[in-house]
Amino acid sequence: MPVDLRKKVAIVGVGCTQFGELYDQSPEDLMCDAVGEALADAGCARDRIEAAWVGTVMSTFGGDALADALKLFGRPMTRVQNYCASGMDALRNACLAVAAGMYDVVLAVGFEKMRDGGFARPNRSHPVLDFGERAPHIFALSANRYFAKYGATKKTLAAVAVKNHRHGLKSPKAHLRMEVTEETVLRAPMIYSPLGLFDCCPTTDGAAAAVVCRADLVRDFTDEPVWPLGIGLAAVSGQPYYKPSFGYVGFEATVRAAEQAYAQARVTPADVDFAEVHDCFTITEILNYEDLGFCG
Repeated sequence: MPVDLRKKVAIVGVGCTQFGELYDQSPEDLMCDAVGEALADAGCARDRIEAAWVGTVMSTFGGDALADALKLFGRPMTRVQNYCASGMDALRNACLAVAAGMYDVVLAVGFEKMRDGGFARPNRSHPVLDFGERAPHIFALSANRYFAKYGATKKTLAAVAVKNHRHGLKSPKAHLRMEVTEETVLRAPMIYSPLGLFDCCPTTDGAAAAVVCRADLVRDFTDEPVWPLGIGLAAVSGQPYYKPSFGYVGFEATVRAAEQAYAQARVTPADVDFAEVHDCFTITEILNYEDLGFCG
């Protein structure tokens, strides 16, 4: 029987840095800024944090990346690496630990310093995809398959880019704060057909943090908590495109994770009024609409 998070866990403080090409800031700077804002938002003293989870893909460090940055020692600090879901999974682990009764007040953090360099591709043995594969290539395959199956076009993708840039302009901490037109998107340099420049996200530096506590402690911190209703996570093949059965127009892990979250929250996709979804490429956002049950 799933735990009813609404009766056990609350998010009482959040914070994030500016996002962009932050060459003058270290990973430690980013984590301290995000955590400092979250603690201030919660009115929470740093020493009250009993455990923390830090999500990152690029870092070579473990939980000590956060412990050293905050000078917060002698308590559990766990590094979480789950690809694009790393930050969300840090929050998931923080919520579940509080719901389980292990801790009263904990911290979830996500950070990346992508502009300082990436990481080497892990050794794999696929005879084709290990030679030249990169993210634009994989999602371009998805876009082409989606076009062929559903009749979508580059204008379909451009609508996503135009919308997201318009929203980014309204966020003072967004990396790209500029509007683009459909014509600009369609005439942009090609990255990997059919994905053009504005169909692809930039590589970005930044960090975010959340303070999570027991539901009965909320009044110690805020009158406006966020109550998590459901948090899902699912792992299927880490490389689904290696499988002949993979159709390229959706991701089973997203479908399964959404089913878990909906079940915990006791809602259906039709009940959802707003969604913030992963959009590493414009086609990714469209596939997420499908996988989350918002279409058809």
